[in-house]
Amino acid sequence: TKTEYVAASHINKSASIRERSEWSNKDLWPEDNLKKIGNERIAPLFKVSRRVSLVDRYAFSTFCSDGEKSGLSWLLKQINSSSEKPCKISIFSTHSPDRKTTKPPADIDMWIDLLQKQLENVNGELNVYLGPDYLYKENAHDRYLRVDDRRIIDLGKGVDSFSGGKIKQRSSFNYSVLRQSQDVNRYRDLESQLDNSDSIHNFRRVLGEGF
Repeated sequence: TKTEYVAASHINKSASIRERSEWSNKDLWPEDNLKKIGNERIAPLFKVSRRVSLVDRYAFSTFCSDGEKSGLSWLLKQINSSSEKPCKISIFSTHSPDRKTTKPPADIDMWIDLLQKQLENVNGELNVYLGPDYLYKENAHDRYLRVDDRRIIDLGKGVDSFSGGKIKQRSSFNYSVLRQSQDVNRYRDLESQLDNSDSIHNFRRVLGEGF
């Protein structure tokens, strides 16, 4: 709520920029206030974003077991309350953590509909890509959030860090901006593997008024 004036040559003197620089690589701890973290570090990114991608192998299966208390539900609510632009939201996850499971559960559409309801205030599109666990174990072990192509939040514990609306165990949190084209392409190629394989089940929903 305050305006700060700083010469470009003395940008390191900016209190707000210095504070945000500290946030960008600061672990999440159980004693931290999750609501404050969401308001300061996460929600502002969603305000004008056009695309949000989540790669988290356990996010969907945990949502199916924990519902509103899951970390995925918490994250979608952050998008729902913050987004001001039409947005394409993509979730890349497994339909089951069991390597032997080749088919998603029979009531899969019900769970996708519940995900859609978490985004009732968002216009755009929701895509959920569900694949076998081995595909993530081999190619996408790390869990991250990608906003508007170049903004990356690496989450050590994935969205499970936010389950129950509070931080229960320490998790790494690292925010960075991809500046090199080859770095951006690396993430694009990975996500392409997770949505084009024959073993991937794709579920698409129009959000609000669409685009």
